[in-house]
Amino acid sequence: MSGYEKDFDTIQNKYKTVAHTMYETVINRQSIKQIVRKAYASQSAKDVAREELYKALIEQYKFFQTYDVRQLHFHLRNNESFLRFHRPQKYGDNLSGIRSTVEWVNRYHIPISGFEEGRIYNGFRYLFALGDRLSKEHLGSVEISFSVHAIAREFAHLRSAKTGFFIDKTVVKKKVFSQEQGNYEDSPLEDFYYESSIKKQLEREFKHAQMEQLSPLGIQSANKKIFDNKIFTLASNDQKHLFTFVPLQNPVTKEVVGAIVLQFDNATLMAFRYNYLVIFGIGLATIVLTTIFLYREYLSKNLFRNLSLRTKSILDTQKSLIVITTGKEILETNQTFLDFFGYDSLESFKSKYRCVSECFTIHEGYFHLGKIPPQALWIEHIEKLHPKDQVVLMRDKNAAQYSFAVAQNYYQDNSYVVSFNDISQTFQEQIILQHKIIMDSLTGAYNREFYKTNITKIIQKREYNHQQLGVIFFDIDHFKVINDTYGHAIGDEVLKELVARVSVSIRNDDYLLRWGGEEFVVFIATHSLKQAKRASEHLRSMIEHHPFKEVGKLTCSFGVTLHQYDEMIEKTIQRADEALYISKESGRNRVTTL
Repeated sequence: MSGYEKDFDTIQNKYKTVAHTMYETVINRQSIKQIVRKAYASQSAKDVAREELYKALIEQYKFFQTYDVRQLHFHLRNNESFLRFHRPQKYGDNLSGIRSTVEWVNRYHIPISGFEEGRIYNGFRYLFALGDRLSKEHLGSVEISFSVHAIAREFAHLRSAKTGFFIDKTVVKKKVFSQEQGNYEDSPLEDFYYESSIKKQLEREFKHAQMEQLSPLGIQSANKKIFDNKIFTLASNDQKHLFTFVPLQNPVTKEVVGAIVLQFDNATLMAFRYNYLVIFGIGLATIVLTTIFLYREYLSKNLFRNLSLRTKSILDTQKSLIVITTGKEILETNQTFLDFFGYDSLESFKSKYRCVSECFTIHEGYFHLGKIPPQALWIEHIEKLHPKDQVVLMRDKNAAQYSFAVAQNYYQDNSYVVSFNDISQTFQEQIILQHKIIMDSLTGAYNREFYKTNITKIIQKREYNHQQLGVIFFDIDHFKVINDTYGHAIGDEVLKELVARVSVSIRNDDYLLRWGGEEFVVFIATHSLKQAKRASEHLRSMIEHHPFKEVGKLTCSFGVTLHQYDEMIEKTIQRADEALYISKESGRNRVTTL
């Protein structure tokens, strides 16, 4: 199996876990089956049952939508669409000859999963049989589906790439309701459509593959090779970009019906490869834990007690070390955690340690209790750190040392779900490699590669925290004079000293980037343009009054603006650049806002 296939399998398994969790905790219950059973009494009873099922599960469906669930669809045993939660007004159509996965489950009563186009949406579908095992009564099937956007987005993040999705035109024309076919648009590939909503989402995230980089011959080649059902790679005309195509196959018919494309910068492909356990091990553990434990809010205490064996078995299959902790005391663990430290129960572990943080080895390159005040909660402190600093060192039962990336989510009652993912084999080399790629080699500031890779997450984090992203664009006044007078070597020293000074003058969650030459950008979290201007004035004054070692005094000009919701970030930066130009034209050493 190739690296791409392994990564793709890892991604699908992540969503498979969510689907199984939803099925086991929400759907596979006698109360739900009883509602579906009523649908077979009469047409009027079917309509009542549909309404009852919708009311019983709509809140749960909305909850799981936050975990990328796109569709929840119930089908009767004759393949009739009974209830689409994504389009409840669309029902009664027979899916025979349209949805082979539905036919499979209703015929064999065996779960199946994979990519398939539907009457409204396509998606990665996980289908389960509904029925009573004891009586062997088959009531129909249910599917839980995820958008290709979610899968492609994860794939692109794993491979540090841009991405795109194509669907076979003949499949769309055959299966999709005629009134829904406007959801698709032509792509550069003759035999394939783009799904418009996915394309738009990826463009907004600056992640959509730029197919125009391929030559016409390359596009023709891709159009044909996709149907060979083999992963392949093509280079752009200028050899600066590589495009890897991953065909998507219907799990029943085995026909190729679509493809995901990944676009890499050629140098990035060769140099930048994250270990998939780091990214998806943490993501998988986090999404499973959050899904299971937050869902307790929907279930009564008695029901959750009955489900505890199911959820415990899911947790125990995870390779990550998982704990629920208050930051002072461990409340629960999975079996992997106990096996790592060599204890047969949580009680025996707690006879020696109160909290997992006591097991963190003191080492300068890792997080440990010595880096926080004595009374501080480690769990609250580590979540404020940059992800690259959320790494701890622990010894197993044999005293062997392992590096773990830490991911945490707030659970309830001042407790957290925390996963520790083993990154020992690649930690050092990945940190060094990441540093080289996203940091400016001269000054140590972030560079444009960091910007391209992280700007979407930075914006989303600000919006989630109900803040705005402030963009501060500045450059050194008369820097050419410095280079001409003192030489470029001294100019380089000035740049390094400037970055050092600015770095200690901004907050930990702000980002300083060298944009090019003597131009810099600072991304800050703010609540108003006035607040962003104050931060800029602080930097301007600090620089003006700082004696630089080789050249004495220098000044900088600033342009400041705020990123607006739903605005392309390039437009925001352009506005900040225009404000900087106004500062230059107005006499320099000043701050202008737009």
